[in-house]
Amino acid sequence: MTAAYAAILKAAGDAEERAALVASQRRWLATRNKDLGNLDQDDVGGPARWREILLSATVDRMTALRRRAPNSPRTFRLIATLRDQRRFLAGLSGGPFAGFDTSCNFLPSGDHYVYACFGRQRYQHKDRVCTTDQEWASGSVSEARFFDRVINGKLQSVATCSIGGGRGPACPDPAVPANRAARWGAASGSESAPSSPLPQLDADVDIDTGAEWLAACLHGAAIRP
Repeated sequence: MTAAYAAILKAAGDAEERAALVASQRRWLATRNKDLGNLDQDDVGGPARWREILLSATVDRMTALRRRAPNSPRTFRLIATLRDQRRFLAGLSGGPFAGFDTSCNFLPSGDHYVYACFGRQRYQHKDRVCTTDQEWASGSVSEARFFDRVINGKLQSVATCSIGGGRGPACPDPAVPANRAARWGAASGSESAPSSPLPQLDADVDIDTGAEWLAACLHGAAIRP
């Protein structure tokens, strides 16, 4: 794993990509120590089984670090993820509310544990802030979407919807017959910008840069509940 990590750092295009990769690896190590280091060895089948779990997690991470991008076999997938993010963000103004707030866990899956990351992704263009907030619970992922406005330096909630049973009404989706007529729900409340800037790149977050709702939210007509 150390060799795979050194190789991907060497391939980073600049200091910003390198910093994001370092943050990703540090988060993986901290999550491994927290989630797998605190497993009750008797509950998982004894010390030998616990070591197998740790080894499997390490091999999975090594594989993830070495994996190449599907459409660019000369580029590491994690680096391709960062570059996709940069291209998308280049078309936005950015601002104090933009960034990634990610948390990761090792989730049980059959006889091993899978490393998975979820959290809040905020995109800001001028006074518009569009957010996805993904959560894992009871074996499934749900997503809440938010449309907010920046007014007098604070984020004012306007509308929200959800996918997969999350908070708020179901999001409109022309591809889902039951949700074609769905509408965003009203949202309320306000909040200040984070006390410290959020990371602007995150190698562990795959964003759907072609999502129609996100383009409409950031550049289109106002979303109304």
